[in-house]
Amino acid sequence: MNPFESGKCPVCQTKLHIGKLTCPDCHAQFPMDEPLNAFAYLSTSQANFLEIFLKNRGNLKAVGEEMNCSYPTVSKYLTDILIALGYASEDTHKKEEQNMDVAQIKKSPTDTAQASHIIRNKMIEAGGRIVVHSYKGIPYELSLTGGGEKFYCPQLIPYSFSIFDDMVNVMLENGGKAKKGSGRKKLGEPGCEENTIAGAILQRYYKVKPGGSGFDPAFVLIPVLEWAGIAKNEWGYARLTSAYLTRWKQKQG
Repeated sequence: MNPFESGKCPVCQTKLHIGKLTCPDCHAQFPMDEPLNAFAYLSTSQANFLEIFLKNRGNLKAVGEEMNCSYPTVSKYLTDILIALGYASEDTHKKEEQNMDVAQIKKSPTDTAQASHIIRNKMIEAGGRIVVHSYKGIPYELSLTGGGEKFYCPQLIPYSFSIFDDMVNVMLENGGKAKKGSGRKKLGEPGCEENTIAGAILQRYYKVKPGGSGFDPAFVLIPVLEWAGIAKNEWGYARLTSAYLTRWKQKQG
């Protein structure tokens, strides 16, 4: 193994600098003292991850499949690299949450049946942070981020609240309920059709074309719809509540 592969001194781990440049033809030498490019300080595993990430055009699900690891693991790899390159800090979301004055965040319109507005307002009323539970009872913590325009969960990337409208719309189009589907499949494959929640997220939120793939966050987001009283989280399905359907029909009339 190359002892200099991470751009650090193998003795004291200090970041190495370039001491001189040499011409391969005339062998002229030019003394200097400059740090290496930031990418040269990445570890071998980080550099390998970045290569896979670029090869897959930033599709984290495809990266996870190639590396045979889960989405949260892939997301952590990416976060670690962003921190190493100076584009993020470990407390980025925590600091933003601490500095965010939820009381000063302007609410979305309240006289609406739009799921995105209902959920955003309820999160603001809850102080900017909620905990929901999956169908199997696994807890997930979500918090406002992006100045209150997005939400964040450690198991997910930040999302816009509009993703909830995409999920509700596919249920409305299918008589008030829709199969959850599987985001591990490609759009259009059995189990990930456009009329499933997983397929609707790929097509409408991610703008994926048939045959394309992405990440399915429904395992966290359907429980959020249930927390907000918009839908029931059933086995294999999500079903809009009668209270929400009444509200939606009133707004349509």
